[in-house]
Amino acid sequence: MPDRPYVSLNRALLNLPLVTSWIQSSYWGSWQTEEQIKKAVHNSMCFGLYARAGNTQMGFARVVSDHAANSMLTDMFIAEEYRGQGYGKILLDAVVAHPSVARTICILACRPDRYEFYKRAGFAIAPVELLKRNPVVTPTP
Repeated sequence: MPDRPYVSLNRALLNLPLVTSWIQSSYWGSWQTEEQIKKAVHNSMCFGLYARAGNTQMGFARVVSDHAANSMLTDMFIAEEYRGQGYGKILLDAVVAHPSVARTICILACRPDRYEFYKRAGFAIAPVELLKRNPVVTPTP
């Protein structure tokens, strides 16, 4: 790993067009509009992972939190060219260590092939049912 990248919550560093493209290309966020992503970023804690040389954005994670009891990790993303090099662990470690996350019940949704990655940070499969409402599907009466 070259110079260790750093994590920042400084919104001025975020490359919002890049973050938007990452989310819209994901399996979980392809339905979101640019305006929805911009609003979600504005209303959330956003963690950027950056290369020390040039402040190139390498990753992103978003947390929705009440800063006391509950938080939700979402939109965790490492740029394809940086995957498999330990950068996701750096970003995840910074997220779960943050005071607004560390002492909360933190939830996230992920595919089974990512369970082991998140288990290393203390996540476990929740022994409860989770209900979800999809905003792009009309409810059945």
